[in-house]
Amino acid sequence: MDGQLPPAAILKRHAHTSISSLRITSVHSTPTKNLPVIEQALEYARNGFPVFPVNPQTNSPLTKNGFYDATTDPAQIKQSWDWTPDAMIGIPTGAVSGVWVLDLDRPKEGNQVDGVEEFEKLLRQYNADPIITHTVVSAHGGRHLYFAYDPAHPIRGWTNLDKKHIDTRGDGNYIIAAGSITSANERYTFEDPFSLYKIATAPDWLYQWIEEARRKPSAVDRQYQQTAQQQMAQPAGTKPATPEYGRKALESEAAKLAGAPTGERHNHTLNSAISMGTIVAAGALTKSEVVSALTDACHTNGHIKDDGDRSVEQTINDGLAYGISKGPRMLPESKFHDETNNTADAARLQKATWVCGSDFAGQDIPPREFLDDRELIPVKAVTQLSGDGAVGKSLLALQTAIAVATDTEWLSKKVKGGSAIYLSAEDDLDEIRRRIAKICEGENIDPNDLKDLHILPLVGKDALLATVRKDGVVKATELFGELARKVAELQAKLVVIDNLSNVFAGNENDRSQATQFISLLDGIALQSRCAVLLLAHPSVSGMNDGTGRSGTTGWGNRVRSKVYFERVKGEKGLEKNEDLRTLTSNKVNYAKQGEVVHMRWENWRFVADGVETSLNKDALAAKADRVFMILLRWYNDNNLSVGPNPGSNYAPSLFAKDDAAEGVTKEQFGKAMKRLLAAGKIAVHENGRKTQRLHITPLKYGEE
Repeated sequence: MDGQLPPAAILKRHAHTSISSLRITSVHSTPTKNLPVIEQALEYARNGFPVFPVNPQTNSPLTKNGFYDATTDPAQIKQSWDWTPDAMIGIPTGAVSGVWVLDLDRPKEGNQVDGVEEFEKLLRQYNADPIITHTVVSAHGGRHLYFAYDPAHPIRGWTNLDKKHIDTRGDGNYIIAAGSITSANERYTFEDPFSLYKIATAPDWLYQWIEEARRKPSAVDRQYQQTAQQQMAQPAGTKPATPEYGRKALESEAAKLAGAPTGERHNHTLNSAISMGTIVAAGALTKSEVVSALTDACHTNGHIKDDGDRSVEQTINDGLAYGISKGPRMLPESKFHDETNNTADAARLQKATWVCGSDFAGQDIPPREFLDDRELIPVKAVTQLSGDGAVGKSLLALQTAIAVATDTEWLSKKVKGGSAIYLSAEDDLDEIRRRIAKICEGENIDPNDLKDLHILPLVGKDALLATVRKDGVVKATELFGELARKVAELQAKLVVIDNLSNVFAGNENDRSQATQFISLLDGIALQSRCAVLLLAHPSVSGMNDGTGRSGTTGWGNRVRSKVYFERVKGEKGLEKNEDLRTLTSNKVNYAKQGEVVHMRWENWRFVADGVETSLNKDALAAKADRVFMILLRWYNDNNLSVGPNPGSNYAPSLFAKDDAAEGVTKEQFGKAMKRLLAAGKIAVHENGRKTQRLHITPLKYGEE
């Protein structure tokens, strides 16, 4: 491996302090070199290490809740690697797993310092004995030294300590374990595969050095702090950005960068680094904090995957250098009178754009844009489609996407044509294919015309678009970044997300989390000028009152449009017809509220009422004839008289009110009666009474 020396060579160079003398004397003496990844993951679990799968290209977690899903359960581990057999092995660090890791990096472009050699110097400097602990050789020849976590000495993720190319991985971090293989076929191995899993206690001198190095400002950092202090006296009424401000600004900037679309990521990365550079110059952030946060964001948005870590690292460093050269960010003191309660987005304080009302004079008023002519789904906004389970939300949403992709009608109304994205975590690809085939058949669409329909099937996979940190901040995932890039690349007109419960890992009853998640989706809608259709299951109260509410009111308040899809029910709450549906506009900020679209399920898709096709007409007639014969047979068998003429015993009227009518109307029963009479399947007979009352009897009871 690049930069890796064989143990014998290192021992020869530094016999008394060599990293290779970090041998492990464990009760587990069976060699585990080059085990299949899944077997190595299970081996870690057997030795008490919780593990989770990691993307071999991006080093990011593949689980729903990241490293919080790490487990020692063999069944869960096998299931994870069954889904992602090429995944690397991740181990959470810190108190959660009981270990922290000292990461010694090898030289790389832009940083020629060798962390392994620097650590050997530290051993000599502190006259320290060789450290015997579990050690892993990274894919690029670095070393990962595992130590027992001590609550008295909490360790977090600190990078490039004292400029020695030495990092730590502790609380809130994870490490790639031995046995993992990168996408470039580079392997993480054990330093000594015959003595494993014995974790040493870190010596006091190491904790002392880490603490001093962590708090020790570099010459550059001291210069920033001095400059910031000088600025305290000038100009009046301002002061440099504070650490609290810097933290919030960095969180906001990283979140926006994580959602940057393809084609804009380089400029976005550079501008983010420049912006954060002015805060570093104020002494409110350290360079390592900024580099770490922006690098994570570039993992999420795919920038590193496409352009490589070295290119992205150079962009971040260039931006920071330029931002620092501009001097410290100064803010009005009024913004900091009560910094504890000032939770406003710090970055937005610097980027607010003020507009004068008179600027609109003489300008054309931009029209409101909707995806559909019914004005139910606004463009540049999120629409929530709610409905009970099995009502057909997914089918209706897929119909919408197909109509957009083929520039055809949706429920008999025009929609904007263009690319459509259908993200499904509810139905597998086979079911989606079956539905598409039926929709195309019913709507006379050639499947070859679906070139603008782009499907992302996620059943059985990690479908999360956002997770929630412990402090309640909603964070976009790598998948969200991929979705944002695809939307921008296609200039999609519609994005369907099915379903909220599958793509959001937070608490649906938390108003703040709901608002943050919808804001992420708004970013996609605004940047690409598209409509986002988010499917959701309503709560019990939302179903009972017909509002379709789901969880906190934050969902309904934050989306710009909300439509509710439900079955048609009678007075007793029973379905009048299992095929009938209504789509009701419960909230549209930019159009008339209360719009109701009546439709029916027909031939595996939904058709707006009032729209008759030859197929529909024939199917309804056949159904009415069948139900008429069934009811007539029952009435005759029970000596209940019905007649062909309007009155108290008029057959179509009585049948339409019957619980077994299957939704067939009086008018439809009337037409069925005429057809059946004309066909000779039923007949009119005298009932033998003086009043000559009539009733209908079937000619043949077995005839349909």
